Amino acid sequence: MMQPGISTHVFLPQRLHPGLLDSLHKAGAQVIELFAARHHFDYTDRAAVRDIATWFRNTGVGATLHQPLYISDRADAQWSRHVAPNLNLIDPEKSRRISAMDEVKRALESAEQIPISACTLHLGYKDDAWNLRALENSLTAIEHLKAFAHPLGVRILLENLQNEITTPEHLLEILKVGHFDRVGVTLDIGHAHLAAPPIAASAASPTRASTKPSSSSSPASPSFTSTTTSAKKTTTSGPAPPESTGRMSRNTSPPSRPTPPASSRSPTNSKRPPNLPPPKPPRPSTSSNEPPKLPPRA
Repeated sequence: MMQPGISTHVFLPQRLHPGLLDSLHKAGAQVIELFAARHHFDYTDRAAVRDIATWFRNTGVGATLHQPLYISDRADAQWSRHVAPNLNLIDPEKSRRISAMDEVKRALESAEQIPISACTLHLGYKDDAWNLRALENSLTAIEHLKAFAHPLGVRILLENLQNEITTPEHLLEILKVGHFDRVGVTLDIGHAHLAAPPIAASAASPTRASTKPSSSSSPASPSFTSTTTSAKKTTTSGPAPPESTGRMSRNTSPPSRPTPPASSRSPTNSKRPPNLPPPKPPRPSTSSNEPPKLPPRA
């Protein structure tokens, strides 16, 4: 069942307190994500964690956690929206990977008091490339943090980012190779929109080119001829007119009585040259046995 939720990231410049959580709950949030940043939600301050935990238990609102993005030495004094994250769970340098995982574990310890059900992780920085080392470091980080979070009742989630490591295909490959059946995915629609290539523009250009003929093409192309013919057929009403047999003269019989073919006409008339008088009637035959009749005498 899908529940409406929101992240405390909207109040990131401020120190998190129960009053801000009340405003999110009154707005309709049934699940609230705690954005782990020490200047905002100080997960190392036990008193602050206790106040937040009391609010969640009293309201019954669900809680999730977003991993820290900043190492502790820069989280308090030097943080601003213009400071790039410096916590990378799959950093090429091993010491930095260890420091990053330790900071995430400190944030996960808040689940001992706050009823946190899931924690969202970032794999890599923006525009990081996908390679074998990134895959191996991702598997190692997920395995360690999953083992730490499981006793606390927290499920690990992987978020899609603007890099090659967290594309849908690569996230599924990480889950398959690591056999992480209990690890889920956090779909960030904003990240997906920013990371997507301009598919709509490239897919629309061939369509426009096919519907509009180029200047070098013939105006009577087969595609346009076919379209015009079909349009004429669909717009014609009534019975179809008879096929034309050529231009008829005035003496030609009406359409119901077509002119007989030339083969059925009289051979004499068909062989008579043009512009000659009509032939004389044939003389009586004299080869008959009867004598010829003479005219009467006066």
